[in-house]
Amino acid sequence: MSSPVQVPFNRGGNIAWPLVLTATDGTPVNITGWTIAIVAVLPVALADNVTCTVTDGPNGTMSLNVAWSEEWPAGEGNLLSIRLKPSGLNEAFPEIQVNLQ
Repeated sequence: MSSPVQVPFNRGGNIAWPLVLTATDGTPVNITGWTIAIVAVLPVALADNVTCTVTDGPNGTMSLNVAWSEEWPAGEGNLLSIRLKPSGLNEAFPEIQVNLQ
């Protein structure tokens, strides 16, 4: 299993990050018609704040969005953990950990 991806993030703003699914040779995977399931969010209270949608299927691009909430864990070192699973893959992506500062 892959290691989690950790991203530092300052409290108080929304997250809107593009993610690109690529093959091992670096070429984008065509994800046209795929759906992106949110398979896990910790803390669970933030699950309704997380969305992920395909924005450019032929180029493998999706958008991960998390709306700001006061329920986000406070203090440096607290993590928001997200797992995504595209419908065309057998496994979920590695965990994305947002390190709230």
